[in-house]
Amino acid sequence: EKYDSYNKAYNEFTFKQAGSYKLAENKIQLWMEDDYTYSPQLKYYFFDAEEANYASMATLYGQYLQAKYNLEKLDKKDNSLHLDILGSYDYDSFFLWFPTNINESLTTFEETRLIVDELKENGINNQVIRYQGWFNNGLEHTSPNNIDIDNSLGSKKDFRELNEYLLSQNIDAFYDVDFTKSYNSSSVFSTRNYARVIGGNVSKFYPYDFASLQPNKLLDPYYYNNLPTIDTLTTSFIKDANRLDIPGISLRNLGDTIYSDYRINETIPREFIEYYYFDIFAKFSDTTLMTENANEYAISQSNYITDLETRTSQLVVVDEAIPFYQIAISPYINYAMGSYNFGDIYETDTYLLKVLETGSNIKATLSYKDTTLLKETDFNQYYSVYYENNKQTIIDLMKEYKNLNIQDAFLKDHTILEPGVVKVTYSNNVTYVINYNDESFTYQGHIIEGQSYNEIEVN
Repeated sequence: EKYDSYNKAYNEFTFKQAGSYKLAENKIQLWMEDDYTYSPQLKYYFFDAEEANYASMATLYGQYLQAKYNLEKLDKKDNSLHLDILGSYDYDSFFLWFPTNINESLTTFEETRLIVDELKENGINNQVIRYQGWFNNGLEHTSPNNIDIDNSLGSKKDFRELNEYLLSQNIDAFYDVDFTKSYNSSSVFSTRNYARVIGGNVSKFYPYDFASLQPNKLLDPYYYNNLPTIDTLTTSFIKDANRLDIPGISLRNLGDTIYSDYRINETIPREFIEYYYFDIFAKFSDTTLMTENANEYAISQSNYITDLETRTSQLVVVDEAIPFYQIAISPYINYAMGSYNFGDIYETDTYLLKVLETGSNIKATLSYKDTTLLKETDFNQYYSVYYENNKQTIIDLMKEYKNLNIQDAFLKDHTILEPGVVKVTYSNNVTYVINYNDESFTYQGHIIEGQSYNEIEVN
């Protein structure tokens, strides 16, 4: 709750972590054995009065990142349609009264090409593909210590032919893998590979239910792998990936997930995890990489960032969402928002407004087959991604996006004019006023209708 009109920001450092441990019917507080050995440092930068705003701060932060990680400035923004293609999924069934696990396809390698071709026929030539669920039994794949392409999608020959075709069309393709989470705990010895919380228990989690926003314990849990396991998995995976000539890798959660590991005599506090991640990312130095909602440590290795967050925590003390991170990285890395048709993100019209406000690329999640197949499976959250139902919306969104005078330009400035109304300026000095409200808004003689935007000349 706010008690005055002043905004405050401060740093907080925790030098000894604590956690709860369940003992019988009660919980007790446990503390990590050792103190942290790191010495935090703070840097302060000062602005002249005219530049003392969040947009200038974001620009300075981008310059800081550029100097720290030796980022190269992009020649121009990549205005591509980003597509998450859902490959295969698995579900439990029975065969002659015996339980069995079945893997089936949502989008085969050949069907992926059909999607790409049809969108190209409709003028969408610039595409970036992330293929999810393509090996080791689908979307929630088994241990990625090797690569076994799912037969339901096609053969290795089909896989190579798809990659050759996408390369010939100048389409970047990224094959998704999750090294941080383990979705399969069938081995009685597998818990040795998992990170631990304070007290020694494995870090066990359940998927969230979209309706209740609570963990759904009717679904199978997942676990976070410890760092030695991630190190081993990445080494093995890269060997197989090189043999298959995989063009690009999507590292799913590795770019945005940091967690502690409190194994006995091998404690790694959260603050140190990113330094280990640097070494893991370095293994992919010869590979084109995509990360998801990437933290700072992943920036220098990311060629694309997808699902970059555009919303706030929605806590009471937070008044507005601003594209601070987007302004900072816009000149250096191509990025996209989350998919317009998956998850509780925005209505389609609002989605395009947010794309314009944040300088993002448009993204969609697609399945070539009808997603009613996913009823009564662990993947029914993908009910809205059937390609045939989304095709025309994608075409319309991209058509309107291409008509904006921001092609090749980076997001440079952002100002809140009033609640629900913002002004953005791009590196080509084109300015738009965006009105999220239902009522019209007048700015310097320009009337911006509700749920709309106008390009304006700034006086």
